Amino acid sequence: MTPQTRGISRNAFSGKVAGLLLLLVPLAVGLFSLAPGLDPLSQNLMHRLSPPSLEHPLGTDHLGRCLLARIAHGTYISMGAALVIAVCSAALGALLGMIAGYIRGAMDMVIGRLVDATLAFPGILLALMLAGLTGGGVMVLAAALIITTWPEYCRVARSVSRTLSGAPYVQAGVLTGFSTGFILRRYLLSQVTRPLLPLVSLGVGKAILALSSLGFLGIGVTPPAPEWGVMISAGLPYLREAPHLVMFPSMLIFMTVLGFIILSGQFEKHRTDFQHASSAKPEHQASA
Repeated sequence: MTPQTRGISRNAFSGKVAGLLLLLVPLAVGLFSLAPGLDPLSQNLMHRLSPPSLEHPLGTDHLGRCLLARIAHGTYISMGAALVIAVCSAALGALLGMIAGYIRGAMDMVIGRLVDATLAFPGILLALMLAGLTGGGVMVLAAALIITTWPEYCRVARSVSRTLSGAPYVQAGVLTGFSTGFILRRYLLSQVTRPLLPLVSLGVGKAILALSSLGFLGIGVTPPAPEWGVMISAGLPYLREAPHLVMFPSMLIFMTVLGFIILSGQFEKHRTDFQHASSAKPEHQASA
């Protein structure tokens, strides 16, 4: 391994560690939901707005519910839905992008116009419309965000597929008689996945922010289900007397989104540095 390659690996490793350490906090909090007797819906008005204590490590809310239990169970809603949104958007965008970049022609034009039309329609507006028609819920918001976020993945997949469609090994597969589906799966998918990893990581952070923002506005998850944005909205009227109701969910949102952003940057940096190192290696060998 060359010194340049070792430097790339060291920098990528340190950045990934920083991102993973930030994500360990919400993951560790989420594990508390498995503890017996930790009910996010159990109320005790005698202990409403209690500060953090041994009995309730993060305090209680305005209805006497354990804040730790609500945040822990809300981790599955916020992070779980965000992961589903990012993965489904990436899968849909990658599929359409590979089809557009490889087949080209009329299919490329149709998918391109679909991308333009989707980008012209605000995702928040679609979420508001669907929530008004269906009554809201995590699945409705997830569907709205998937519909409006797949074009960014499609553009990257289309660009990579268009470049690779003329590669010798792809042309050899065509001459051999392989089907389009086999070529897309065997030759293009692995090459498309690498540049999509940073977008997926960043997409998870964006989805968490979107879900929390919609929940804060009262459009997302309906109470009493625990969700970080809903919890912040419910705690605002008691900000002066019980700031922990807003502080702890806000800190988890910040740390989770920041962790995914750092991981996204490291994936992108590692991919770029690896490409530069790979392209510079033949030149070094030739000069030697």
